[in-house]
Amino acid sequence: MTIKGVFSEEKRERQALSAESSSSRAQESERPLMSTVDPRHYALSIQWSAEDQAYVVTVPELPGCQTHGSTHEEAVRRGQEAIAGWLSAALATQAAPPPPRTLASSSA
Repeated sequence: MTIKGVFSEEKRERQALSAESSSSRAQESERPLMSTVDPRHYALSIQWSAEDQAYVVTVPELPGCQTHGSTHEEAVRRGQEAIAGWLSAALATQAAPPPPRTLASSSA
């Protein structure tokens, strides 16, 4: 199966999770937790796939969080959207998301 086939399936799963999280109960439970998690703090690993002719994006801290884009800019944008969707789905189910990685400070 190619990357595109995998991502089509993941997109359907994200859409289903997004529909579930639109209920008022899920929205109420998201608000307090979402304010403590900044989606921009998660790392994006972007690699070119010659087979798929696309940039493949993986978020190392969030299991299964992957997407792709035909340009680097699109890959970054879709990566940010994937992080937001992953966090929303996790928070809607009351799951605590993994913390973003941080750089270790060097004392020189």
